Amino acid sequence: MSASKSKPRFLDVTSYGIHKGTVVVRLAELLKIPTERVAVIGDGPNDVEMFKQAGVSIAMGQGVDE
Repeated sequence: MSASKSKPRFLDVTSYGIHKGTVVVRLAELLKIPTERVAVIGDGPNDVEMFKQAGVSIAMGQGVDE
């Protein structure tokens, strides 16, 4: 399983290997877009895997330092 805090009181728990990064890859495949051409926006530790997969990653100003 994968677990990460998305907010002080929220814990996101998903099956092993399933996270926002796998969604980026799967959507890019479905839309026939290279992941290098995908831009993502996030503000928390649960977005890190998504950032790793996208070509452009934008961390929000209020996001955590991680």
